[in-house]
Amino acid sequence: VTNHICQNVAPIPLLWVLPLAVYLLTFILCFDRPGWYNPAYMRWLLPVALAFLLYKSLYPILIGGAVTEVALFLAALFVACLFCHGELAHRKPPSGRLTSFYLSIALGGAVGSLAVALVAPRLSTWQVEFPETVLTCGLLAVSAWLAPGWLRRLSQAVLGVTLALLALGLLQVQFNGLTLLARSFYGSLSVRDDQLLHGLYHGTIRHGAQVRNSRYFGVPTTYYSEKSGVGIVLRQRAVPWRVGIVGLGTGTLAAYGLPGDSFQFYELDPLVKQLAYSEFSFLKLSRATVNVA
Repeated sequence: VTNHICQNVAPIPLLWVLPLAVYLLTFILCFDRPGWYNPAYMRWLLPVALAFLLYKSLYPILIGGAVTEVALFLAALFVACLFCHGELAHRKPPSGRLTSFYLSIALGGAVGSLAVALVAPRLSTWQVEFPETVLTCGLLAVSAWLAPGWLRRLSQAVLGVTLALLALGLLQVQFNGLTLLARSFYGSLSVRDDQLLHGLYHGTIRHGAQVRNSRYFGVPTTYYSEKSGVGIVLRQRAVPWRVGIVGLGTGTLAAYGLPGDSFQFYELDPLVKQLAYSEFSFLKLSRATVNVA
């Protein structure tokens, strides 16, 4: 959930603090006293929360403004974490085994973090761990709440098959006009086309675009157009400039480079540099000396 809202909803500094606070709050509530977690109402709330999270993981287009979207995600995360921590607290062993119990919880958190941060980017070109985790939470709920019988076995089978299809890449996130999907440690990148533009996206957020018609390959677009603030500044000069730019995207600002200029881009993600050169022409067509660090 943290990865999704920080990469697909709003790339705001310190936004990750909010889902962490939700996670810790549910942990505190459930282990404070049993009354905070009541399966009677959770049987209704959890399916709604998981359905929302699953839908948004497969169809990440915003359904409202960023504030509304983040609030909905945090509410769904609260319900899911309350279920997990509530069931965990309900299974708390006698005092003689508490050390290994809490050690197992800490180990599970560490393994989960490693799986999301290091393993998943090497196995999938999109955030498959998000729907996998949501479905696993549903599988745990079915196992915890349904009495043994055909209904529980059927539910477990359906969820298990869906998990396997996701793991095998047979179910993927849906993007219109998708031409390329790739992933690095820093998130999932895609190249998508609409009727006019060839764009680079980090999650659902566009980080530059090029006009698809080859006659306009060197024309700066989106928020870097000639009428934008940076466009006005970079066109009002009579001598060569040395320009430093933090963040590469598609390298759109290189379109303003003139002979004698030096444009130095600073980029964190090597995959962005690779795609800027292979999928877009701003860097290659620039009349300035261009370097990407």
